[in-house]
Amino acid sequence: SSLADCGTLIVAVIVLERPGPISATVSAVCPNGLQIQWTMSGNGGSDINNYTLRWGTNANNRCTWNILPKILRVSDDDSLTQQGGSYPLTGLESGVQYCIEIKATNNIGSTEPYVFTKATFAVPDRPNVTVTSVSLYEPKQAIHWNVRSTGGTEILNYTVTWSKDPEFTSEDMAETLSMTLNLPGLTKGTMYYTRVNATNCVGSNISTVESFLTRCYPGQPAQPSVILSDQSTKLMFK
Repeated sequence: SSLADCGTLIVAVIVLERPGPISATVSAVCPNGLQIQWTMSGNGGSDINNYTLRWGTNANNRCTWNILPKILRVSDDDSLTQQGGSYPLTGLESGVQYCIEIKATNNIGSTEPYVFTKATFAVPDRPNVTVTSVSLYEPKQAIHWNVRSTGGTEILNYTVTWSKDPEFTSEDMAETLSMTLNLPGLTKGTMYYTRVNATNCVGSNISTVESFLTRCYPGQPAQPSVILSDQSTKLMFK
């Protein structure tokens, strides 16, 4: 052949590589779980075969990987795709900070692990209770309280109990979402004991017992009478 027969051959070459970086988010789930969601920036030109998860406790910014890695195969789970996936972590300890690591693997290799931390929900802190009188002449008392931490999730209810018995063998009870309660039906001149229980989806925490004495005033004078004499005047009543 001659040089005139030469032509140009264009060849397309696809370079395969390991998957691109992962981005992930995690949210706490009641009562003691975490829900992980992640997305991929790309699969490197080769299908992702699996995602690998591992998790452990985080103390003083040090991760203890006390759980064996969990391999999630894309072909086995409809919630896993080439674009990402989600996975629930259940049966965790409440109120504990966890480290979570995730990576994706294709036929070429694995991504750099993506590591993040998240705490599970905890029970609320113990309510701090105060008692005030709301009437000068009647045995009316108000209970007030506050909670330093709700445990990371909403309070479902506060349960207030009060009793004349410090052991609460017999008690009255009211539930509320407010942080104050006027106690009804109290007897004047009587010692009462009260406590507040805060509850969220993880559990409950109860305050210390507070005591208070309702006001006691003399009754209204009855059968008044006036006795007059040369030297004085006397007012008599029962």
